[in-house]
Formats: sequence, C-alpha cells, structure tokens
Amino acid sequence: MELAWESWRSGSIGVGAVVVGEGTGAIVSEGRNRVGERQAPANCLAGTALAHAEMNALAQLPLGQVAHLTLHTSLEPCCLCVGAIALMRIPRVRYLAPDPLFNAVWDHMSTHPALAARRPEQLGVGKGPVSDLARLLPLSFLAFWDIATLAEYPADDVMLARAVLSDTPLLDLAAAGSPLPDALAAVLPLLT
Repeated sequence: MELAWESWRSGSIGVGAVVVGEGTGAIVSEGRNRVGERQAPANCLAGTALAHAEMNALAQLPLGQVAHLTLHTSLEPCCLCVGAIALMRIPRVRYLAPDPLFNAVWDHMSTHPALAARRPEQLGVGKGPVSDLARLLPLSFLAFWDIATLAEYPADDVMLARAVLSDTPLLDLAAAGSPLPDALAAVLPLLT
C-alpha cells in the first residue's frame, strides 16, 4: 500500500506491487504504477499504458527459478499483468483489493491451454478500510482525469471515488507528500 500511495502521490494510478521469497518474506523486487510519470528507475516502465505496478515489479526479476516467489499487489491484476505473470510463471499472487473491471480475468484466460497450465494460486485478502483504499486510489485517478473507462465500473464505486476527491483532503495530502496513514485517516469517514 505504501507503493500504491507513492504512485498516486506522483500522479499515477495508485497501485503497488512487491515480489517476495516464499517462506523468507524477503522482498526480491518492487514496483509501482508509473503511467502518469516521465521517468523511472532502471528496468522499470514510465509514461506508458504498460507501466503497471506488477509489470515494474516483474521486470526487475532476474531470469531463472521463480517457484519460491509470491507477487503481492494492492489491486487484483488486470489482463496485461495476468499475461506477464503467466509468462514469468509466478506461482502465487496475493492482492489486497478486487478490481471490478478485471475481476476473475484468470477464469477467462484459463480456457487457453498454455495459460491454464501457468495459472498461479490466487488469494484476494482484503476486506476493510485498507482494502477499500487500495480499490479507490486507482478509481479516483480515473475520476480525476474523467477517463472514459470509469463508465465500466460500478456506479457506487465511481461515486465514492469522486467523493474521495471532493470531500477529503487527499489531493492536498498527496501534494504535501503526506504518509499513507494520513491518507487512510482522510478517507476513513467515507468508508465507514
């Protein structure tokens, strides 16, 4: 979530991802969405529709064995990231919040034999305010820029994303570089 908030504060969609070693919990790589940014560290994408958090985390992995790795992401992966996860053969994916636009994309891709064989174990872990924030950061980005994709999301989610922008100091907190706990505290009244 720290990376998701950092992404949103930087003018991007607000999704973060880390790849960790199973059993050790050691972070192997990390990435955040950089769609709205011009620059990125080495082996990361920025300023393109491909600059998703998961793509940036996966791009930093060395070639080789991945069986011991788990991808953790703040939002359920989209079809682009699901394809990358399958190509990399990442065996486990954990996400904090479901994405209503790409919910269960694996179910549809699993009809393809090569993708079905590479389907990771998946677990959506989120319920509660942190999960809600993980879902609302990307939606509020879309609402801020009034991106047409917004029409594909549930109307209640879109209303809540717009309220995050208009009824909370989230934009001011982002501009000030405030930490994640301040952002969560600012939106908590809307989530309860």
